[in-house]
Amino acid sequence: MLISRGSRSPLPCRYRSRSYGYPGGIGSHATGPVRPWPPNSALFVGLIPSVELSGLSSLNGVIDTPRPDRLPSRAGGRLRSIALIGVDGSGKTTQALRLAETLTAQGIPARYRRNAGGRRWLGRCARRLGRPNAEALLGRMGLLIVESVLRWLAIARSVLGSALDRRVAVLDRYTVCQYASLRAHGARRWEPLARWVYAVFPRPDVTFLLTVDPAEAWRRIEARGTDSETLEFLTASDAAYRSLPEADEFVIIDGNAAPEEVERAIREELRRWLPLRQPIMAG
Repeated sequence: MLISRGSRSPLPCRYRSRSYGYPGGIGSHATGPVRPWPPNSALFVGLIPSVELSGLSSLNGVIDTPRPDRLPSRAGGRLRSIALIGVDGSGKTTQALRLAETLTAQGIPARYRRNAGGRRWLGRCARRLGRPNAEALLGRMGLLIVESVLRWLAIARSVLGSALDRRVAVLDRYTVCQYASLRAHGARRWEPLARWVYAVFPRPDVTFLLTVDPAEAWRRIEARGTDSETLEFLTASDAAYRSLPEADEFVIIDGNAAPEEVERAIREELRRWLPLRQPIMAG
């Protein structure tokens, strides 16, 4: 649990030290190396909208001016996209919707972009056809192929849509979600192919990984009643996200906390990236 420099109150947020080159947290300076974008990302990088961060100041010390060493150097000091990822039931959709609304209210046009792989829809189709789940309907590999295609199309739509409306993309799931899905389903040998296909998409400027206890994630899924997952799969999915090579770049958020606390932790981190014109109030 870290302490914010400004409020000195606990935040359910921490960093992976190897990514940023320091063992600290929000108040420390990042010195780690910046990883290059995928080789094919030039096809899309020029299409994603950006927000110019330079030349703006904080408001009476409430909102921090972004530090140069924390700006997304790949984008030349401009914020283009924010991704929220995590296992099913981690709260990423709720937080992505809230974040898009908050940024827009603060004068930074943003739009929520959903990049699901269609598992919930496929699960409903399977039950209508008398099968217990999508995997029983399509088979393990069939499900992964369909999921990979649907997610690729969803991400392409998100990237191109952001290019048209020139808003910051708040991404509910992204490419790494497919890599984690392959690992969780025991299909890691297909991950290099998936990475090659998905390499056309640029990396988000910041990625929040919402971590949650698998048992709590299972409870939330059962409570909403729209789909189902086994505790074993949620546990494997959680381990898969943590094992990804990109994991060192994620900002880890404790998704077990109340939604308001999770939202506050995300807002506190974004204060280091965005010179918002007024305090971000809780929704």
